Amino acid sequence: MSLVKSIGKQKVNLDFNKDFINLFTQKIKQKDIQFINQTLDDLHAADVADLIENLDTESRNKLIEIEAFNIEPEIFIELNESLQSEVLILLTPDSVAKILRKLESDNALQILEKIDEEKKQKVLDKLTPQDRFLLEEGLSYPEDSAARIMQREFTAVPVSYTHLRAHETSLHLVCRLLLE
Repeated sequence: MSLVKSIGKQKVNLDFNKDFINLFTQKIKQKDIQFINQTLDDLHAADVADLIENLDTESRNKLIEIEAFNIEPEIFIELNESLQSEVLILLTPDSVAKILRKLESDNALQILEKIDEEKKQKVLDKLTPQDRFLLEEGLSYPEDSAARIMQREFTAVPVSYTHLRAHETSLHLVCRLLLE
């Protein structure tokens, strides 16, 4: 896949274009957050993850350490797992909590498992009581158990609903979710 993007007057191919990677690396070193955010805002999350993965380790670390740069959850989950672990070390507990808030509980648990205990507690302290409870409950189960890896969220239907009425309600919920 080749993604061509206009950056100012320059057209660049984001896949394997060393000139663009070098330009982006230079902007990171200069802490040109306006350029960085403008570039990343115009790209799909998977493309941003590819860009981050193509940076050298030093540039990637500097990008993450820039105070005004926030890695969005959609980008984070697109990163390969080993890179996620590297990034988690650099992120503040606030940044990790921001990512977790926007993820389903099963994905959030996978991220929490990669964090050391001290930082994990700090991250959990930043979450709402409901989110914290769901994640702590998930963490309480054995590591590879079904209870640990399944989503904690669910929809309940009152017992008084008939089968047909419950089916209509479920269909209504699905339609509503698709429209959101």
